[in-house]
Amino acid sequence: MKFTCRFFTERSRDGRMCRVRYRVRWNCLQVRLDTGQLVEPDKWSADAQRCKRNSSHGRKRIAAAHINRELDAMESAVQSVFDHFDSLNVIPDVAQFRLQYDVAIGKRTDEVTTIDAYFGKFLEEGIKESRWAEGTIKKLTTIRGRLSEFSPTARLSDIDEKFVSDFITFMLKVGYSNSSVKKNLAVARWFVKWCSDNGHCEFPQALNRRPAVRVARREVVFLTWEELMRVYNAELPQPYQRRVRDVFCFQCFTSLRHSDVANLKRSAVFSDHIAVTTIKTGDLVHIELNKYSRAILDRYKTDKFDRNLALPVISGQKMNKYLKEVMRLCGIDTPITIVTYRGNRREEKVYPKWQLITSHCGRRTFICNALMLGIPAEIVMKWTGHSSYASMRPYIAVADDAKKRAMRLFDKMDVG
Repeated sequence: MKFTCRFFTERSRDGRMCRVRYRVRWNCLQVRLDTGQLVEPDKWSADAQRCKRNSSHGRKRIAAAHINRELDAMESAVQSVFDHFDSLNVIPDVAQFRLQYDVAIGKRTDEVTTIDAYFGKFLEEGIKESRWAEGTIKKLTTIRGRLSEFSPTARLSDIDEKFVSDFITFMLKVGYSNSSVKKNLAVARWFVKWCSDNGHCEFPQALNRRPAVRVARREVVFLTWEELMRVYNAELPQPYQRRVRDVFCFQCFTSLRHSDVANLKRSAVFSDHIAVTTIKTGDLVHIELNKYSRAILDRYKTDKFDRNLALPVISGQKMNKYLKEVMRLCGIDTPITIVTYRGNRREEKVYPKWQLITSHCGRRTFICNALMLGIPAEIVMKWTGHSSYASMRPYIAVADDAKKRAMRLFDKMDVG
C-alpha cells in the first residue's frame, strides 16, 4: 500500500512564525497532524522539510536540532501506524488512524487492558488463523474504531447494561440505522465471546439481551427473469459495460459472490460445472453450468487474464459503479421503497431499482429466480453454500409472494 507524508508550514496571524504541520495521504485517507512546533519562516527548508542547521527559533531560541528531533520522532510514529495497518491489510479511516497514532506516541495506552487493545488482538489472531475476507476485516476495523471513539479507555469489565445502552445511543447519534446498530452489536457480541473463550473475561449478560429497536423488513433487491433477460441481451455501447454486464449475469446464473467470481480460474471450469472453494466460508461447491453461464465463459475463452482467471473481473467498487450505469441503460427502473428506522423515527425513500443494484444482487437474483422456478431450497443451498434455512428465509418469502401473485391471475379469468 503506497502512502505519502510531508511536513509543511502555515504562517501564524502575525506572520512572524510558522506552525509546522504533517500531511498524510494513503489512498482515500487524508489527514493533517499538528506537530506542536513553531519555526521562523526564513529558517525552514521546504525541500528538506526540516529547520535549517544551527538555527534557533522564537523568543525562547529553541534549537533547530531539538525541533528536528521532534519531527523525526513524529515521522517514526506515523511509520509505525502505517506498519500496523499494513500488517492487517486495512486502510483506516481518519478516526482509526488518529486512534492508532495516539497509541504510537504514548498518548493512549496499548497495553492489553482496554477493549480496544483486546480488539486489536482479536483482529490479529483472526487475520492470521481464520483467513477472513477483506470485507469482514474492514467491518471489524470500523466497529473497533466506533467502540474506541465511544469510550477509548473502557475495559471489558465495564460492559454492563448501561454501557450497552449508551453505546446504542451513541451509534444512533452518529447516524447508524436501527438495523446497522443490531449488526454492530452482533459483531461486538462475537468479539466479547472470543474474549470470554480465551479467558480474558466472563461473558457479560448485558450482551445476551437483544436491543429493543424497531427494524424494517429487509428488501431483497434482485432482477426478475424478464429484467435479467433484458440485461443479458442488451446492446451496450461500451466494451467495459459489456464486460461488467457479463460478469454480473454470470453471477445471476451461478450464485457466485463477487469475491468468488473474481477468483474463478480456468482450471476450475469443467465441461458441465465449475468447482469453487468460496472465499468467505472456505466451502467447496460444485455448480452445474447452464446455457447462459456456459455462453458467457465461451465468450472469453480465448482472452488472457491475470492469474489465469476465467472472466474479466474488476474491483468491487468499480463493479458496483458501472453496474448502476448498465442497469440504467437497460431501463431497470422499477420504483422500490426502502424503509429504515433510526431510533423511533421512520424514514421512507423511493429509489429506481438501478440505483440499488450491486454485485451481490447477482447472487440474490440466482436464488430468487431458482426458487420461483420451483427448484427445491435444499438443491439451491447446495449451489449457494448456505448451511441453514434461516439465511434462506428472506428469499423463500420473496418466492412465496411471487407464487401468490401468480395464483391470483386465475381469479381474473372469465368463466367459460
